[in-house]
Amino acid sequence: MSQFLTTEYIELYKDKIMTDFETLLTGSGVVGRRGSPRWNFFHHCFGVLVGTASGDFNCHKSKARDYKFHIKKILEEHYAATNKDRKRQFTFQLKEVGEKAKLLGNGASYPSSNGYMLLVSWRESELPITPQIKNILYGVIDRAMSSKLEVYSSLPGLGGIPLLESCFATDGPAHRRIIDKIAQHRKDREIIGNEYNQSRKSLHELRVHRLWENKAYVTTKESWHLYWWSTPQGKYTKVYEGEILQPYTLIKRGNRWLIWANPYKYPTNSAL
Repeated sequence: MSQFLTTEYIELYKDKIMTDFETLLTGSGVVGRRGSPRWNFFHHCFGVLVGTASGDFNCHKSKARDYKFHIKKILEEHYAATNKDRKRQFTFQLKEVGEKAKLLGNGASYPSSNGYMLLVSWRESELPITPQIKNILYGVIDRAMSSKLEVYSSLPGLGGIPLLESCFATDGPAHRRIIDKIAQHRKDREIIGNEYNQSRKSLHELRVHRLWENKAYVTTKESWHLYWWSTPQGKYTKVYEGEILQPYTLIKRGNRWLIWANPYKYPTNSAL
């Protein structure tokens, strides 16, 4: 897995990435003179990445190469000196477009300016991400998805709710959100447990971004197919079908990993 974020992950964490970038330029002491052509070039490259700018920066090719060289040197020194600073989650680098396949994979689509890409990566993990811990976290999220689907399938009954406690921290926002969704579906008298209902889920991929002794940030690619049947209307009134990118925060309590937060934003017509 590449250390650099692809465009889909950048979109997922866009707000935080933009905050970290502005903090880097304004509050870290990195930039001596904010309005200099060198840092205007860097800021333009970032704008191209997040969609606030387009095209090339107005400078000669040799100037762009010079800007990139000096920015690279300054950032490397800054990140080496602030390695223990965990307030900022992301780091930034300028790389040549010719390195795209090597850095992001064959066929990757990524915006560029003046022949350079501004790449984003997570700061180095505090603990090594081993195959074992990845499998453990995968299992937690897979069980959580199954529990969520089973609870929904048991509506209008509430007998399935205790299943969530094996995967979710009951005092966390992810658990609270599911409970709120359950209450809304019961209020609207919607079910997915009717005969021939094909509601289902699949977990395709998990990526561990950062890992501490008692906390982890991960993202997943999941597919959900939910067909909500309205008992008063006698028909399907809410349908959700799609593959989504999901962020999770997990915490460790005792010897158990539990989902704490799952701050997703679904389409307005989502039934999840």
